[in-house]
Amino acid sequence: MATGGRTDLSKRTRGTSSKGRLISGIGAAIGITVVFLAVWVARDSDTLDDGVIDYGFSGEVYRFGQVNHEIVFGEGVGSKLIESVGDYLERIGYFSPAYGGVIQIRSNGDGFDLYLTYPRQYWNRTDFRDEVASIGDDLEGNVLMETTQIILVDEDESGIHSMNLNRRPDAP
Repeated sequence: MATGGRTDLSKRTRGTSSKGRLISGIGAAIGITVVFLAVWVARDSDTLDDGVIDYGFSGEVYRFGQVNHEIVFGEGVGSKLIESVGDYLERIGYFSPAYGGVIQIRSNGDGFDLYLTYPRQYWNRTDFRDEVASIGDDLEGNVLMETTQIILVDEDESGIHSMNLNRRPDAP
């Protein structure tokens, strides 16, 4: 009778063992996660290819340097100019080899608007504003060779904030 009990038990559990079901379940969960992540990454890549990226910047994206800094640009901004700005920003340490950065260059008819991303907490500091104004002067006189307006940009949970260096920053 004991032998018959084992036979009945083995017949009932002949399907997948509990370990097998656990492994199959984990495999299915990993598979679903991989598919979800692939779709999410593809969606974000499509967004970048459409020209809309962080800080509300729009235009074509030029990837610069070893960590693919992003220089967003539009009409009136040529590739040689973009590379010159990227080289300059890398030379002064704005574009770091340790992490990627993003800026935008727009032709405004009278020169260029250069959008630099900096945390808003620094915008009211005189020494910071003087340093960024110096970068603008250097870009205007030695790189872009046209009137250059620097606009600071930051993004947080309450939205996108910007400040032209000739005006007061928006409310914190």
